[in-house]
Amino acid sequence: MSTASVKTPSPEPSRSGLVRRTVEACELAREAAAIAAEGIATGSMSRLNDIRKCEKELDAIDVEVDSGVTSTITSVPEAETRQLLACMKVMIGLERIGDLLLSFATSAQAAGGRLDPENVAHHSSLQVIFMTQSLERAGDHAKNLAEEVCHFVSGRSIRHQLMAYDKPKEQMFIDWLRHKEEKSE
Repeated sequence: MSTASVKTPSPEPSRSGLVRRTVEACELAREAAAIAAEGIATGSMSRLNDIRKCEKELDAIDVEVDSGVTSTITSVPEAETRQLLACMKVMIGLERIGDLLLSFATSAQAAGGRLDPENVAHHSSLQVIFMTQSLERAGDHAKNLAEEVCHFVSGRSIRHQLMAYDKPKEQMFIDWLRHKEEKSE
């Protein structure tokens, strides 16, 4: 007689459940970033360990949302399909942010107590560079998520639009001349 237990399949995730889990993942990534800031500000290496827990949970939610979107996407109307795709895109970014924050925490722990500004030891300097790079990349992913939310809400992508501060001065001057000319007509 077999002692193996029979697992009942879990119910199919609903669209609203996937959205809820994506929002929970957003909060979890925010919490991980707050832990990183607190850990580095206080020098609490044990607090930085909590980032590992957040990252594991983000990974689990990512798998759940990916699987749920895959099984649900073909049976919902177009508007809900767009929402499920947005959840999937957001989860990819959040999972990557979690990875980067974990990389930050690992580097911070490797540098340990050597993060004193007066310490110019080569190894510590490299750790600080890696930490800074991880935070910068996590910030890029957070900006991409904000752009994705704007796209979902407005239906228009803002990702590739140039902001005034991104334009060369010459282009800004040409735009100003065009605007001035249109006003005078």
